[in-house]
Amino acid sequence: MNNRSLIETAEKKAYRYELVRSGCCSSVVLALQEIFGMRNDDVLKAASCFAGGVGGTHNICGALAGGVFVLGLRYGWGVKEIAALLNGEPDPRSLDVILLTRKLVSMFNDAYKGTTCAEVQKKIFGRVFSSDNPQDIDEFEKRGGHTEIEGKPAVCPSVAGRVARWVTEMICEEEAKENKQ
Repeated sequence: MNNRSLIETAEKKAYRYELVRSGCCSSVVLALQEIFGMRNDDVLKAASCFAGGVGGTHNICGALAGGVFVLGLRYGWGVKEIAALLNGEPDPRSLDVILLTRKLVSMFNDAYKGTTCAEVQKKIFGRVFSSDNPQDIDEFEKRGGHTEIEGKPAVCPSVAGRVARWVTEMICEEEAKENKQ
């Protein structure tokens, strides 16, 4: 699959998974795990806690958290790197994961004027919907939270798809740099 195809497929998968309310973080993580062959059910289970801005609290957007999870899976530090530090060896860690995460957060912030679920809702809907209030939940869905209305894409699935697209683009760019070296 070429990069353009990978990017479009990642976006569509994340959108589809979030459309059935699999959780915004889980939707991004699963789509990107499938695209890049990094399937890990434990990571997917951990990602489920980030739905609705971390347990429905409207904090960090789960879609953004999912993108960060995948960048960490791909470029993050593992036991080997931490063991080297504990053994007094030179720092083997790459700062690429930090720089890539910063780039993703910046892109998200530029698009949604914040990084929380509440800020995304405020930007798109002009208000925040309480996940504890049944009337708010109904109104959120009526306004397209997870529902396609009159041919318009659903909101949360679109955010998840967009993050999956950005992360896929970033990984493809990193792979192209690695292939040039």
